[in-house]
Amino acid sequence: MEGNLVKARELYKKVLARDPKSVGALVGLGSTYGLQSDYTNAAAAFEKALSLDDQNAAAHWALAKAQIYLGEKERARAHLERFKQLDPTSSRIADLENMLGPSPQPDASPNAAPPHR
Repeated sequence: MEGNLVKARELYKKVLARDPKSVGALVGLGSTYGLQSDYTNAAAAFEKALSLDDQNAAAHWALAKAQIYLGEKERARAHLERFKQLDPTSSRIADLENMLGPSPQPDASPNAAPPHR
């Protein structure tokens, strides 16, 4: 599989050399990095894709996943929310939600009244 990813990456880079604004090639390039656990380069490719097309659901999903692996969970949550807006019936939503875990709860104010019993 490693050889195929290298070949795919080379092809995506050739496409991008001809058309630097190819969102599909950027998402594909990012995916090859992600499959090799190079989440920093994957995230950079997905971010560039989204700078060209913020409506690209696949790029939001993939960027959220890369950011989870990079420990950037709050940023990942924002891209997951955008993905949910763009593709609300996707079966991939649950995958990211499970990876992220529960949303952090706001800290209780020290001046807040205790819960009513």
